[in-house]
Amino acid sequence: MEGRQRADKATGELLWGLDLVALGGEDGAEVWSVRIAGEPKGITTGQPVKVEGLTAMTWEMEGRHGVSFRVRKLEASGPVPKTVQAA
Repeated sequence: MEGRQRADKATGELLWGLDLVALGGEDGAEVWSVRIAGEPKGITTGQPVKVEGLTAMTWEMEGRHGVSFRVRKLEASGPVPKTVQAA
């Protein structure tokens, strides 16, 4: 159904989408759009997070293809850096 937020098939919890920034490596920073079952709480923009159960799934639909990411759990792993707070 269009216009409705999707729910996790296993738990029935609503799925939430958010962008994670992965820092480091030869390519610099990457932004990963991820989904999580249940509203992520206690996390602020720019805050470091601990990710548990990251899963990547390939998809193909009508000639398009890509990778979608899902996480089982997110939790804050430190304070928001002062440079982000000032922005």
